[in-house]
Amino acid sequence: MHSIECWLLPLYCDGKNRKKTKGCLDTLNRCLARRNESQINVGNKDVRKYEELSNDYSKYRKLMSLYKVNPSLEVFVEELITRFPKEENL
Repeated sequence: MHSIECWLLPLYCDGKNRKKTKGCLDTLNRCLARRNESQINVGNKDVRKYEELSNDYSKYRKLMSLYKVNPSLEVFVEELITRFPKEENL
């Protein structure tokens, strides 16, 4: 798996940047800056900032619509789907 910052790229970047698997923190910070949002402090990564940035993934439809955009996130979600198949009764 790649860094968690790579998984955030589909939420905050567009184009080919959404698919990156290397240099993701720098790319994410550039995308956040373009959106006039606060960036991740490289020397002191704040858990609350990651919670804030990843909040949209708590929405099932949002996650399902974006997870295939980033190869690393796709591998992770597909593994979850395989290990925890959706119950037919739910």
